[in-house]
This record gives sequence, structure tokens and C-alpha cells, in this order.
Amino acid sequence: MRHRKKIIAAYGLVLASLLLFTSVTGCVNKSDGTSGSTLQQIGGVDDGDNVPTYNQPSQNITQAMKYFAEKDYDRAISAFQKTLVTNPNQEEMSIAYSGIGWSKVKKSGVISDGKNDFQSGYAARSTVKDAKVGLAAAYLLEDSAKIKEAISLIESLGRSDTGDVTVINPNFRYVSEIGTGISNASVHSLLATLYYYNNQDSLAKQQLAIAKQEEGDNARITSIETAIMTLGF
Repeated sequence: MRHRKKIIAAYGLVLASLLLFTSVTGCVNKSDGTSGSTLQQIGGVDDGDNVPTYNQPSQNITQAMKYFAEKDYDRAISAFQKTLVTNPNQEEMSIAYSGIGWSKVKKSGVISDGKNDFQSGYAARSTVKDAKVGLAAAYLLEDSAKIKEAISLIESLGRSDTGDVTVINPNFRYVSEIGTGISNASVHSLLATLYYYNNQDSLAKQQLAIAKQEEGDNARITSIETAIMTLGF
């Protein structure tokens, strides 16, 4: 009976958790590069999309982040794609793929729409947080084996804090590389949901407490806690 209740709870928690990732807006604090220096274009405007191509991958990323912050997701996708054809390093490639994935998610409101791009981003550079968090959120919709992978992806944010792959800092901080607008508390809530689904109840409680400490007034985080407490650890 308890197992059945946990399955029912998990489906509800999936919906509540994914709302944290698909209903927030992006924001960035970086300059768009237009003040102080002029971005040098190469190739003019490609494919009639009115998005210039710049000769440095970092310039294309900066441009893409500006479009992302403005919620112009089609142009953000195009600009991130241009990063991939201007000889990016592995980190720039990962950020570009992650940006494409998150732009698709923001545009459609469906986390699975970004899954393939998150996978490509993670393959390019496994330390990029936006790739790991996006992929973990997408795995929440899949089977138990993927749930375990999702847990490992989020836990790795805490392993990088300690410098020891065997030690996880439960109070890790998520800071988006592209400005997804997703809060650190939301990522801790995601991990709490994953732990609960995987029957790691004490760890789920710990992550919920961390999320509430940061954003106790977040209604969606509260709804996750309420569902878990009502249906039982």
C-alpha cells in the first residue's frame, strides 16, 4: 500500500517540480557587448533569421543570452546554433547546446523538448550546470534507472564543491551559465522529488528544508512539501 501511495505521489510531484522549470522567465546580468566594443560580424545574416554571426563563439553566446533574456527564443536558438559553427571550445559548445535546450523548453513549456540538446551539452562538457539540471529534469519523466542518473547529475553539483567525488555537499549552489531564471531552491526541490521517488526519504526531507530556507514563500515548493508530507515518507 505504501509503495502504491509513493507511486501516486511521485506522479503529482513530477508535475509540481516541472512547473518550477517551465514557468519561470530567463534573466541575465551580463552585458550584450554593444557598449565599449563593437562585435565583429562574419558571414552577415544567415538563413534570413536576422541574427548575425560573429567570429568568436563567446560573442554568439552573449548575443544568444540577450535574446533569451528578452524571451525571443527563436533568435536565441539561432544565435546559440551559430556558436557551434565558430570553432567553440568544449565549454562554449556545452553552453550553446544547453542554451538551445532551455530556449526550446521556455518556448514550449515542455521539459522533454530540450532533452537531446541537454544530452549533447553534457557530453561536450560535463561540468556545465545548465546541461546537468536540464537533463535531470527531463529524466524525471522517465523510468527508475533514469531517476538514478538524474540524482547523480544533481548530486554532482555538490561534489564539485567539496573537491572529493565521494563527498557531496547537500547545500550546493546552482548558478545558471546562461541565465535560465531557475533558482537554486528550485533545483534543491527537484532533487528532493528525485530522492522521494527513489525511496531516499531522509535525503528528500533534507533537500526540502534547504529549498524552504531559501524560498519559503514559493508556492510551488510548498506544494511539493505538502504532497510528500500528506502522502507520507
